[in-house]
Amino acid sequence: MTIRRAYLFTNGMVMAYDAKGQQIAELQGVAGEVRPKLEEATAAPSEAQFFLARWDGGDGPPRVEVERARFLEVLALDDAARTAALDVALAQPAPAPASS
Repeated sequence: MTIRRAYLFTNGMVMAYDAKGQQIAELQGVAGEVRPKLEEATAAPSEAQFFLARWDGGDGPPRVEVERARFLEVLALDDAARTAALDVALAQPAPAPASS
């Protein structure tokens, strides 16, 4: 299974998608339950993108892209610490789009 995008939401849920945009059912669910599977599935270098994201709207950007290591670090936190880390990450202004 190859992950293309993975999201960790403010409600503690994780969603993962393959290159075709299809959900990867075994990598979706409560953060603590899917963490070992996500670590294993993302161990090899890939073009996967990792996002910390809002579940319920709110102020600030709806999602921010992070490196794999940061994604897994936040995923490993307990509920209160993970919520705080997500709040901090999502409170930052959205980065300006890269110019081409």
